[in-house]
Amino acid sequence: MTDKALQMAIYRDPRPVTVSSYYHLKSHGKMNEVVVEDFAAKQLPIVCQWVAVRYILFSGIRYDESEQFWYEDARADPLAWHYCWIDFAGLQLPATEVEAAAAAAANDDFSFKYKPVDEHPGQSNETRAMDFEDAVSPELLKAANDILRQWLPPVLLAKIGV
Repeated sequence: MTDKALQMAIYRDPRPVTVSSYYHLKSHGKMNEVVVEDFAAKQLPIVCQWVAVRYILFSGIRYDESEQFWYEDARADPLAWHYCWIDFAGLQLPATEVEAAAAAAANDDFSFKYKPVDEHPGQSNETRAMDFEDAVSPELLKAANDILRQWLPPVLLAKIGV
């Protein structure tokens, strides 16, 4: 007997995950003596390994019972992402509700949450959220791409543009 429950995995490019993790830990007093470059160089292989394992596991589940979503897709087209997610979950919502949810996500409006969203200390530019490329040196960016090539399957490398 197999489990027929829907399975969903949400992925994000490991490079910004690692940089964001650094700033999250730093905001909680855990990275006082560590710089982002050192943290990212050490942690990126671990994050990549977890992403690869999750991808392999979820790719092995029957397609009609699993779906893989990408954070970057949600940021690029929140409305399409929400429609895809809602359809996969088997929900039927009025278009106005889907549009409202997508707009709230696109505007980082999480006012429905019971606690405030942690500020990202690296976001000093008021015109846009800081990209991970802004937080690290060109040398680390090159090294990061080499780490990704070592740990991620080609399909994921293509998805994140490496």
